[in-house]
Amino acid sequence: MTAMVCTETNLPPIVIDPQGMFETEYALPPLPAVAIKIRELIETDDCDAREVAELVAAEPALVARLLRLVNSAYYGLPREVSDVRFAIAFVGLGEIYRIVMALAVIESIGVTDQGELEDFWYHSYLSTLIAKDVAVHYLSYLPLDELWSAALLHDIGRLVYARFFPEHLQAIRAYAQDQGCTLDSAESALELPSSALLGESICRHWGLPQRVRDACAHHHLSDLAGITQDGTLRGDFIRTVGIGHVLSEMCLEKLSDAYQRDITNRVMENLGCDEPAFLDLIARVYACREEVNAFIRHML
Repeated sequence: MTAMVCTETNLPPIVIDPQGMFETEYALPPLPAVAIKIRELIETDDCDAREVAELVAAEPALVARLLRLVNSAYYGLPREVSDVRFAIAFVGLGEIYRIVMALAVIESIGVTDQGELEDFWYHSYLSTLIAKDVAVHYLSYLPLDELWSAALLHDIGRLVYARFFPEHLQAIRAYAQDQGCTLDSAESALELPSSALLGESICRHWGLPQRVRDACAHHHLSDLAGITQDGTLRGDFIRTVGIGHVLSEMCLEKLSDAYQRDITNRVMENLGCDEPAFLDLIARVYACREEVNAFIRHML
């Protein structure tokens, strides 16, 4: 068991067992049957795209969200699709599964606070667009299909806070705003569990793909220091999601000058880019916000 005490507030400690917390006092349901069935189908040698389409089509709410994602800026399809069968044809069965899985994870955590859900989607989708931009401009060999789900779900630990520890999350946000620091820095300062730890725990609980688990566990600014010269596909994947995360934070949060400098220097070091190239990247990041605003209006 891990007991973390919020030292600067009157809140009770958070006592968790990261290995099995979602099976006991913080129990979560299994992922929806449709996600599990699609995974089973695509793992067979004779997967039938029509059967997958029928499974998805049986869930009208899922169809609506899936099509919004497929038609979003991340995929950049040549025309809008309005049928699951066409969505499968454009992005493939594997990606359809990853979309269904991501939506199932977010839904199954069970957050009812609409403000927290909107904050999650805004930060996560912006991080996803930034990660794609980084991959396209600097690491073109990364698999963009796997990148999408990993980047979108990288901060699900924050949803765990919103579901089970909302008062602690409010304290984290208040501290971050007061100090001009990132939320993960606030967690550390308040001696609370890392959202990365909670995210990794939920990945273990639901058996999520390794890419998603890596993204959940290693997306903070401090994580970028250890993988700058990693040189492996896994390391490049992790740092791409991490860069998406920290640049999204820099864009959305009121960070102090010191934190902004730290993020700038770390990203430039990771990408091996000079200041003009970094400023070009930041310009593209801020341009992405228009896409995010449109996406959020239609998604929630």
